[in-house]
Amino acid sequence: MTKKEFKTFIENGPIFLDGATGSNLQKLGMPFGVCAEKWITENKDVLIKLQRQYIDAGSQIIYAPTFGANSIKLKEYGLEDKAVSLNKTLIEISKEAATDKALVAGDITMCGQTLEPLGDLSLEQLISSYEQQISAVDEAGADLIVIETMMSLQETRAALIAASNVSSLPVMVTMTFGDGGKTLYGTDAKTAAIVLSSLGADAVGMNCSAGPDKMLELVSQMCEVTNLPIIAKPNAGMPSLGESGNTIYDMNADEFAAHMKNIAKAGAVLFGGCCGTTPEYIRKVKDVLSKDFDKTEKNTDIGRYIAAEREYIDLSKIQFCKIDTRENAEIKDEIDEDEFDTIYDLLDDMEDNGQNAVLLCVDGNENPISAVKALLGEISGYTSCPLCFVSDNEDVLNYALKHYCGIAAVIINDKNRNFAEKIGKKYGACIV
Repeated sequence: MTKKEFKTFIENGPIFLDGATGSNLQKLGMPFGVCAEKWITENKDVLIKLQRQYIDAGSQIIYAPTFGANSIKLKEYGLEDKAVSLNKTLIEISKEAATDKALVAGDITMCGQTLEPLGDLSLEQLISSYEQQISAVDEAGADLIVIETMMSLQETRAALIAASNVSSLPVMVTMTFGDGGKTLYGTDAKTAAIVLSSLGADAVGMNCSAGPDKMLELVSQMCEVTNLPIIAKPNAGMPSLGESGNTIYDMNADEFAAHMKNIAKAGAVLFGGCCGTTPEYIRKVKDVLSKDFDKTEKNTDIGRYIAAEREYIDLSKIQFCKIDTRENAEIKDEIDEDEFDTIYDLLDDMEDNGQNAVLLCVDGNENPISAVKALLGEISGYTSCPLCFVSDNEDVLNYALKHYCGIAAVIINDKNRNFAEKIGKKYGACIV
């Protein structure tokens, strides 16, 4: 499926996704603690039966169970060298289940390790792992890619960058938000939608974590900042432990469908279920929305924002705090000495000076790559304000935009015009 074909497909919405896979497979005999991806390849009939039940209930897109089949996650089971073969086999199983009655999505999620600087995993290693997985599901015949249950915006960026590097398939992205409307790493729904839209996602939204009643406001917020189709794939309410130690959810299929009707009115166009849902939930949602669905028309200027991991601002309202090592020898020397006192002082004074974004240039340093790497780590940990980069060095600009967890602005001048706009477009930056 091409991106253009996906757009046409969505225009005929509502579109119905599948529901939970893992929790239902456990009910059907999959043991706890095993590598689910490997177990499914050895018990494929169980998955095929479940996925055909979803299709019979109305699912137009089913998620292949490639969820944790990236090489980093598979290393926990000693199966990292099986990543390619597992992904291809799992896509083939889901295609057998679909029998051309539904589209098959290659399912991508978090790797289970923490990125630098909080952990030891580099962004390059993560992108490479995602590239391997996405190439495998693409080659196996997946119709599209879905990146789901993401709690880290930087990991989500890595998966989207990997997808753009190795595949032309459409990509849907859903993040998981907690009770406060933010991900585990502090990203709110609007910021996530801005960043993911700019990086080339074809649909964005949320899955897991809560029931549809908790997602209503988040869907509305995303609709304010993006024209992309919005996805809602909630749990069957809130979980609790039953008497036998099993997990039960507090929302039945009828309640679930009633709340999904409200989510549709808020602007979502793709609907499915996550933990605790079954084919009956999808059937009820389809019954409700097939009878009553009015697509919400959006006309949002999605190019008007820049965003850090935890904050976004309107481009028309930018006031810069300037950190430029070409003009400030004190800052240049401090960076070279791994000291940042002057920079901290500038950042501390931003609010008093009416500044809401940081303009960063390290072209004055002898090793600008090292300098921008150090500054990204320090500034991102010290302030939530978005960044704007200016550099006459192609490698510096590429490194900065690739590693910055957000959507930056890039200043174009006569010296960088040949490469800055191209790099900026690749990473979704706003060109100033």
